[in-house]
Amino acid sequence: MTFKIKKQKNLNLPELSIIIPVKDQLPYLDRCLASLQKIQDTSWELIIVNDGSNQETVKYLEQFPQLNIVHHQQSKGFVEACHQGVQKSNGKYILLLNSDTELINPNSFFKMISIFKYNDKVGVVGAKLLYPNDTIQHFGLVWSNKDMNYMHFAIGKDKNDPSVCTSQTFDVVTGACFMTTKELWNKLGGFDKIYSPGYWEDTDYCLRAKELGYITVCCAEAILYHFQGKSFN
Repeated sequence: MTFKIKKQKNLNLPELSIIIPVKDQLPYLDRCLASLQKIQDTSWELIIVNDGSNQETVKYLEQFPQLNIVHHQQSKGFVEACHQGVQKSNGKYILLLNSDTELINPNSFFKMISIFKYNDKVGVVGAKLLYPNDTIQHFGLVWSNKDMNYMHFAIGKDKNDPSVCTSQTFDVVTGACFMTTKELWNKLGGFDKIYSPGYWEDTDYCLRAKELGYITVCCAEAILYHFQGKSFN
């Protein structure tokens, strides 16, 4: 176990609520939580939604009674877990974060919040997500007429490629690291539960936000590893 609880520095409401849906995959969860201890320049709370995990994961979470943990006895899926987490949140901004991510840049979430503060028409902010070999796993999605689908932009390129070193507007960013405002979440009704247990809900949310005049931005200074496909297996 590498994650340890830090004492709360003040009793003010946090600016950011980090919501992590969890379904087993304990080594990745522990790695994710340990990395969050590096967060700088942002007041935050952590909400974990245990979506019917095995007993090993439950026992792990029981070690941290200070954490805000929602337990589902049976799995309800990613979409419902996100909704349950947001209901418990207190922050102006909410970050839906996969448990198979690892924070690299300690200022990542501060940089993401700064994008909202710079432009009040920003509805969603995503992050630069890397494979373990430091190439791009995610930096926004773009529409492909050939595939008739949204495809990952710059996938496989080096993390320092000029095309991914400046924050950019996209139609869609992935739900693996997905920041929005509590206000917009409530306005849109969150993720549409028609996509339960989970798939396309992030795409749909970004496109519905766009219909209301909001933009989606991928933040080049928010950098995390994403061990893709390990969070809800």
